[in-house]
Amino acid sequence: MSDLQQLMGAFRFTDDDLAANRYGQLGPSQERLIGRGQAALRIGRMIGPVLLTIGFGVVFVVMQQQGLPPADLPFYAAILGGAWLLVMGILLVSGRRSAAKLAVLYEVLAVSGSVTLETRLVRNYYDSGMVDAHFATLGDIEFGLTGDQYDHLDEGQYYTAYYIVSFETPVILSIEPA
Repeated sequence: MSDLQQLMGAFRFTDDDLAANRYGQLGPSQERLIGRGQAALRIGRMIGPVLLTIGFGVVFVVMQQQGLPPADLPFYAAILGGAWLLVMGILLVSGRRSAAKLAVLYEVLAVSGSVTLETRLVRNYYDSGMVDAHFATLGDIEFGLTGDQYDHLDEGQYYTAYYIVSFETPVILSIEPA
C-alpha cells in the first residue's frame, strides 16, 4: 500500500475528494458528510419550536396550580415567547444548505510544509481527566489528529494538507506527500 493510500485510509478521503480539494472544492464524500450534519440541524429546527410550545404550556399549568396571580403570567409568557421568536428567526435565516452553499461556507484551503508532530496532555471533556491529544503543525496551522492519523504522518516529511475551518478549528479534509 502506498503512503497516499495509507493517508487516504487514516484521514478518510477518496481520490475524487483529493482531486476536488486540489481545486479548492469539497469532494463528493465530504459534501455528503457535511450534509449529514445539516440534516441533524433540520431535525432540530422541527423539534425546537414544539419543545418551546410545550415549555410554555407547562409554565402556564404550573402557574395555575400554584395559584400564582395572572399578573405574573405575562412576564413568563414574554420570556418564552421571546425565546420562541428568537429560535424561529434563527431557523428562518439559516435555511437549508445546498452543496453550493456548503462550498461557500466551507472554503477549502491548502497549506504545504514540513510536518511537526506533538502529543500533549489535555483535559478530557467527558470526565475532566487528562488524556493524550495528538497534533500536527504544517506551516503556521495546527491540526488536531486522531491516533490513527498521527501514526500515519512522518515527522519532518513534506505534505500538502487541504482543510476547512469549522468553528474556528482547522480540520484536514485530505493530505498528500508534497
